[in-house]
Amino acid sequence: YKVKGLDLKVSPAEAGKNINVAVSVKVADAKTAGDHVFRIRLLDAAGKEIDGFARNRTSQSGKFAEDILIPYNFAPGNYSLVVRDVVSGYEKTHKISLK
Repeated sequence: YKVKGLDLKVSPAEAGKNINVAVSVKVADAKTAGDHVFRIRLLDAAGKEIDGFARNRTSQSGKFAEDILIPYNFAPGNYSLVVRDVVSGYEKTHKISLK
């Protein structure tokens, strides 16, 4: 099957609480995708990767969901959650704003 891209859904962010991250692979010529590996990273406003947040996760049938804790001590500002499908190279970014 051919991968057409990624769908990324992220719940609203608040320091000290979990965000839910849900990713699914969009495919062109198949009803369901196979298993994929996603690389998940959190970047600060300058685009620098925040230590301790990078992870690889395996999906089943092209779908994956996980809660990620946003620590209390994160400074208010803008962050980016970046998810990449390791095999296809497709990447999706979600902007997170902490107040």
